[in-house]
Amino acid sequence: MNIVILSVYPFPNGFAATNRLISYSKGLIELGNNVTNIIVRPTEKYGSANSSNKGNYQGINYLYSNTTPYWSKYFPLKLLQLIKGFINSLVVLSNLNRNKKIDIIIVNIDIFIYDLVYSLFSKFILKRRVVFISDEYPYALRKNRFPYKYIPMLFKVVEKFAYRTFDGIIVMTKSLQEYFKRITENNIPIELVLMTVEVERFEITNIKRNNEKYLAYIGDLTLEKDGLDIMIKSFGIVNKYYPEYRLKIAGSTKNVEDVQVLKKLVKELDLEEYVDFIGKLNRDSVPEFLNNAEILLLSRPYSDRAQGGFPTKLGEYLATGLPIVVTAVGEIPDYLSDGVNAYLAVPGSIESFSNKLLFALNNPEHSKQIGLAGKEVAKQVFNYKVQSKIMADFLTNLL
Repeated sequence: MNIVILSVYPFPNGFAATNRLISYSKGLIELGNNVTNIIVRPTEKYGSANSSNKGNYQGINYLYSNTTPYWSKYFPLKLLQLIKGFINSLVVLSNLNRNKKIDIIIVNIDIFIYDLVYSLFSKFILKRRVVFISDEYPYALRKNRFPYKYIPMLFKVVEKFAYRTFDGIIVMTKSLQEYFKRITENNIPIELVLMTVEVERFEITNIKRNNEKYLAYIGDLTLEKDGLDIMIKSFGIVNKYYPEYRLKIAGSTKNVEDVQVLKKLVKELDLEEYVDFIGKLNRDSVPEFLNNAEILLLSRPYSDRAQGGFPTKLGEYLATGLPIVVTAVGEIPDYLSDGVNAYLAVPGSIESFSNKLLFALNNPEHSKQIGLAGKEVAKQVFNYKVQSKIMADFLTNLL
């Protein structure tokens, strides 16, 4: 099959969503398909590190329809870039379809107007099958955004109409599967394809170990998503017993205020010499950063976002074979068991999270076995080769 994936995520270095796209694409290619990723708007800050507007990453073709990955410095020009990228993406789709005959178009964009236009354009202009892929509840729903916040009926009408125009939907959790079944009234096929990880990427034989002992987190520094304030407060308790350990926090966020809140919290807890905010890491640096840690942390609180989604970073954590302390939120307990292949804490509880972390540190041999058992879950359940086969079979059946 010739498959085109439309997204708004940085490529090839980016967020967890980028890693999912890469693993999906890689798995589909290994099964004999051709995959092209089209990024329909700029993703990089003006003046940031060098990035290419098109290329081939590990066999995956990608291109920015706006012809540049960089946002302009000026707001009016940013709006023009959005429009240009959107229109150009339709032109690129037309050209690809003319040259190769696209079989399936996958839309991985959480913006209703984009989804609707791409779906209708694919079906009625290009005459191609089109699939929507979802890893969280719709943005307007979980953020309660304007105008849907003030006109709830508008949200219900738009979401039902937009998603029913697709030939199929791929979701990452059972909660999302039930959600889309409800709003589409079971009129289109919906397939469950779990979070994916490239386990081999984390099997490093030449790790540059140093004498520094640290606990690690990587991901979005937004407060509401992963409960970093809970993690820092828990570390503050653990620090009293294990002052030789540092906490390294990797990642970034567009919300500068959240980072300021976290740094203020670190200062208030007198942890400045123990906590490092190391910023965003490129994709190739992540395996070494995680593998060098002693324990990996994820203190995600209870929320609609957590209920509908599943953290991609958790798959990466598991692939290292290191012990993990994570909250039992959403569908995480469906795949991990406390004291068997991870340490599961109560969501939102500093006491529970710190106790699990202390237990892991107090029992290194047990923690080692927990980590190895977690890696088996990554290999058997979340392996990109397993999940990509499920996706490929679903796409083939649509044709």
